[in-house]
This record gives sequence, structure tokens and C-alpha cells, in this order.
Amino acid sequence: MAFDVVLNINDATNAAGLPPNTDVFNPKNVAVYQKNKDKADRIRKVALFEGMDEYGRLQPLLGTAEPATDYAGNPINWPNTQPYIDAGLVGQMQGSIAWHSPTTENPALGSTEIWEIYNATADGHPVHLHLVHFEVLDRQKYNAKVVPQPVVQHNGLTGQGFRLENIKLQGKPIEADGVERAPKDMVTALPGEVTRIKARFDKSGRYVWHCHILSHEDHEMMRVLHVGPGA
Repeated sequence: MAFDVVLNINDATNAAGLPPNTDVFNPKNVAVYQKNKDKADRIRKVALFEGMDEYGRLQPLLGTAEPATDYAGNPINWPNTQPYIDAGLVGQMQGSIAWHSPTTENPALGSTEIWEIYNATADGHPVHLHLVHFEVLDRQKYNAKVVPQPVVQHNGLTGQGFRLENIKLQGKPIEADGVERAPKDMVTALPGEVTRIKARFDKSGRYVWHCHILSHEDHEMMRVLHVGPGA
């Protein structure tokens, strides 16, 4: 498929939100696009896992790399129902989480968050956030203890997931380069790295974030993203 661009660029619809005629791919302008990159209302730690479902099949999963809290900072706990209790999942939610479980990604309306995406799998995953365009900030190697943890399936049975403990960053962050300097809604998270993105959540409501590999997003590597109260 080929596209022929026949109209001149209209600066009034500058998607990057930069001054007119700003080239986001010019290294001199990176500071303009990523200004105040260290300023955010919250740093959110999420994670990518590859576990097994109740039948022993590969199950790619999303989850958190920290105890979950809502938009107001209150703890988000595992449901107080028998399947979770039997699996030993009590207290604050953390680690691998299936699609149907309570929402853990709950930014406050109007907030700016830096998401740290920890890839605990052996594969690269194209991570896609609905609702927002975000800045890709950097990537950094990390080490962590990967601890087995049950995953409650939609039918109440349990599969095998994980959680991360004692996360330690390695070396220096490598800043985004090339085409990643432009606004994005998807970023490739590489194995053994934390990928950092920055987004402003200015639209309330229920959305999703997921891996954009079709077989992954269809088999539990998708979670609800809810902005503001009501999650």
C-alpha cells in the first residue's frame, strides 16, 4: 500500500502541540517536545508477564510492579471472594492480573503520569494505550526477583503468573531517538528493560491498554484503563 501526500502541512493541526514549523525529529528541538519530562503527578509501575492458564497453556499477561492504588491514592485490593482467597491473593493487588479482575490503572482526571513498563518476558511487546498520545522518554536495563503467583481465571480456576520484587535499575537510561521523538500511542517494550513513557490523562472514562500482538491481546494481555472516579 502506498500513500501520496498531496496537501501541504497545516500548522494549525500540529499533532505534537509544538510551535508552528517545529521539526520534532531535529535533535535541537527534542528539549521543546520533552520539556519538563521529569515533572509528573505520578510515576506508575506496570509490568508485562508470560504465565500459564488453568490448562497449562502460555498466557501473556499485564499487571503492576507495585502495590495498586486508585486515582486518589487509596489501596486497590484483591476481591474478597472465594477464588481469590483460595489462591492466596489477599490485600493490595500486585503482579500478574487477568482482564476480568478489578481495574488497577486508574489515573486522576487531568493528571500527568510517567509509566514505567517493566518487561519480565523473553519477548518484545508493542504496548498500546487508548485515549492518549504519549511521549517516549527512555529505556533502562533492570534486574528483579521474579516470584510465582497464581492468576485467577474468568471461570474461577487458577493459572500461573508472577510478580516482581527487589527491582534494581542497571546502567544509565537510553533516551528515545529517531521516530520515537514524535507523539505516540504505542511503544515497543523490550525484554529485561523498563520503558518509560509520559502521558496526560485529560478525558474521563473507561478505556484499555494492551499488547498489540493479536494473539496476546486476545488472550489476557489487555487491562482496563479508567480515568477518574468510577473504576
